[in-house]
Amino acid sequence: MVYDFVEPFRIWVDRIVFRLFSRKMVAANHTEVRDGGTYLNKEGRKLLVENMREYLDEKKEEMDGDIVNRERFLRMNASRFAVRIGQLAQMEKGIEFPEA
Repeated sequence: MVYDFVEPFRIWVDRIVFRLFSRKMVAANHTEVRDGGTYLNKEGRKLLVENMREYLDEKKEEMDGDIVNRERFLRMNASRFAVRIGQLAQMEKGIEFPEA
């Protein structure tokens, strides 16, 4: 179920990775070869995380009539999803569950 929840947000990471590579911000010194593959090293992971943080901080998502940053949008959607799962679980047990 977590994978289903996260699927609509996967594009956010794809955008960041595409942006980093298309702007040639990722260089060989950001990677290491091991176990038959190429992986981000400490500096590469730092670059990715910093750019992801900037992306999440951008106020671009509409929620309840306001424009909020992507981190708040994601957190609020996760919270609402959790409440709804709780409501459904209680409904299956025949118990009333208060609205959030």
